[in-house]
Amino acid sequence: MRGFMEEDPQAGPTGASSMAAPGPPWRRILVIAICAAGLGIAIWLSPLRALLDPESAAAWLRSIGSSWWAPLAFLAIYLLFSLGFIPVLPLAVAATLIWGWFLGGAIELAVATIAALPPYLIARSTASGWVESRLRARFGVNYDRVRIRATSTLFLLRLLPLLPFSAVNYLAGLAAIRPLPYVVATLLGMIPSVFVFTYFVDAVASGGLSMGQASARVVVAGLALAALFVAARIVAAKLHMRRTQGS
Repeated sequence: MRGFMEEDPQAGPTGASSMAAPGPPWRRILVIAICAAGLGIAIWLSPLRALLDPESAAAWLRSIGSSWWAPLAFLAIYLLFSLGFIPVLPLAVAATLIWGWFLGGAIELAVATIAALPPYLIARSTASGWVESRLRARFGVNYDRVRIRATSTLFLLRLLPLLPFSAVNYLAGLAAIRPLPYVVATLLGMIPSVFVFTYFVDAVASGGLSMGQASARVVVAGLALAALFVAARIVAAKLHMRRTQGS
């Protein structure tokens, strides 16, 4: 599978010489970095510091799980973790143990989609314009193909979470993926992985599966999802080729 930064073999000589890309927006990056550092220090010096530990945050969520506002607290902590590159896996486990595999999976899916937006918007507002101008200068008329590949790569990374959740959010913003495709690829891509994970967590917690059995089945499910994605890409490529040849 081609990466989204791979140059199309049909690309012509359109390069940086035909389009002058502006320099990186260092001032904007510096302002956002200072604001992020200030917010991090404020949280570190506040009582919220205890919630920065994933295990502590998960335990606290489980202690308030019966409260009506527990999903809102779950969203707030998930947002904080997503912005700060803190692992969200313990939160996913907590959601399953609190609400069960189906409702917990649905809540996590909605919360993860919402929490994926702020990092994406921060990265997009910071340097995506510069990245997009560089890509346009490099790929010229083939830029739209590169952008489509970026979106399909995002879908794959949501389907198979090979990179940390927070990293994918920021990288997607820098890759100049449009907001609507970003939300759609994030939501649809996470559906299988979220519910597969919550189902197996629930099965282990209820004693239906051992940890080893669940791990093996998660691997099998991941391979099946990867095969499904590759098959879909092959079919889409063949359909696109036929439309191109027909026209």
